Amino acid sequence: MKTLRMLAILVLLPFGLSAQELTRLDGIQASIEQALVESFPAQENKVAPIIEKLAKAHEENPNPWNVYWQGYGHYYEALYFMKTEQKEAGEKSLRAGIDLLEDQEKLSSEDHVMIGTLMGLLMGLSPGEIMTLSAKSGKHYQKAVKLGPENMRAYLALGKSDFYTPEEYGGGKKVEEYLLKALSLKDTYLDDPNGPSWGRPEAYMHLVQFYQREDRIDEAKLYCKKGLALFPDDYMLNQLDSQL
Repeated sequence: MKTLRMLAILVLLPFGLSAQELTRLDGIQASIEQALVESFPAQENKVAPIIEKLAKAHEENPNPWNVYWQGYGHYYEALYFMKTEQKEAGEKSLRAGIDLLEDQEKLSSEDHVMIGTLMGLLMGLSPGEIMTLSAKSGKHYQKAVKLGPENMRAYLALGKSDFYTPEEYGGGKKVEEYLLKALSLKDTYLDDPNGPSWGRPEAYMHLVQFYQREDRIDEAKLYCKKGLALFPDDYMLNQLDSQL
């Protein structure tokens, strides 16, 4: 979920969602992603209205997925704030998303992934909390795997975490294992149309970057080609392909 990738996404679904559509959460993932793309040329936060509509829909008809997608919205809203150098607003949005998700009585595997993902982005805005946030996010990722052993995003999260952990702190040892596991799983593991499907392009991207970092260029080229075969318009994979 890199900022540059979001700038390159072209989604066909419309931005505006009716209250009825939000109740069913039709196309919510794509709508949030498109809202970020539209925010930059408009110089306006277009993710916020979706978060507000989700919150209202949840008040009227409580649904755990409404909370999850609000968290997803806060992540994308924070990306907008970070890109436009609004650090305080970005930090506030991330903390709001974390609090919202953690306040639930029961957390799902996807909830744990989202909380850890929000914490991961928060590390860049609050460097003084890196150690604490890293430990907390790691626990959430482990719980995500335990609750959802077939959840590809749980393994993606573990792979990303290990990728960015410095070698002196034990990082880099399981990146390949986790990311290959993520790529071996389905985009969705729940029989629920409201669930997420994001993550596969990012798993390819981080695996290619890992191989590149380890000077395993043949493997980097192989997985870059595999990724592009599935996602030919992905900005980051195309960037990596041009470097290999």
